[in-house]
Amino acid sequence: MSDPVMAADGHTYERSAIERWLATKSTSPMTGEALEHICLFPSHILRRQIREWREAHPGRRKELHATEGAVEVRRARRNPGKPPPTSALDFSLRTKTAARTRAAVVRPS
Repeated sequence: MSDPVMAADGHTYERSAIERWLATKSTSPMTGEALEHICLFPSHILRRQIREWREAHPGRRKELHATEGAVEVRRARRNPGKPPPTSALDFSLRTKTAARTRAAVVRPS
């Protein structure tokens, strides 16, 4: 996360991910409830903490990116033809959508 923002639901998101979400929806990606407004507020404290952590752990950032890449490769192998999520929010949204789709399917007896 590099540009954390808080939405009306009180949750913090990566700015680019929540902006993509809000471009088509007016609900919370975490709760599914309607948002009172779509204004995003920068989380300066969290941004500073992220920056300080990265400065204190310069080698860890490369490890994290390598780990994320390995996870994406495993997911791609399990789901060929399906693009990997571009963020944790995208993954969460796809998972919830798939669960809703499965629940909505009525199987004949």
